[in-house]
Amino acid sequence: MRKYIDYLNGILVFLMFLAIFIQISARLIIKVPTSWSVETGILFFVFIVFIGIASVTRERTHLKVDALFNFLPRRIQRIVDTISSFLFIIFFLLFSVGAYRNVVANWNVEIPTIEWFKWGYVYLIVLAATVINIVYLVMNIVSDILGVQDK
Repeated sequence: MRKYIDYLNGILVFLMFLAIFIQISARLIIKVPTSWSVETGILFFVFIVFIGIASVTRERTHLKVDALFNFLPRRIQRIVDTISSFLFIIFFLLFSVGAYRNVVANWNVEIPTIEWFKWGYVYLIVLAATVINIVYLVMNIVSDILGVQDK
């Protein structure tokens, strides 16, 4: 599943580049600014961030301060990782409740410059990425409990 998430993120980065390229080209070459390309670039960026969070969660490559962590024995490091994963799960569960409420509340709210695209879709991507993060965190906890070594 990680490979598909990484491919999706790569496609989204390309689409964001394309939207920004169209916006800059239209503004500078054709002298006709496009409002939809700005909104589209912003939406792709939001998608990239939230889906990217899921990708780094599984690989445990997210940003963390580990100055003291590195001095701990491996067994204690796994315990600390497990506790932090549980705390992240609590955070993501609360976050997913808010994302779900926003999906429901904004499902039919149009983005002014892209009428066919609703704000609810944005929150749906956030909700999906949050659920993927929870799944990855549970997988990390299981590997910590079983003592499975990371790649």
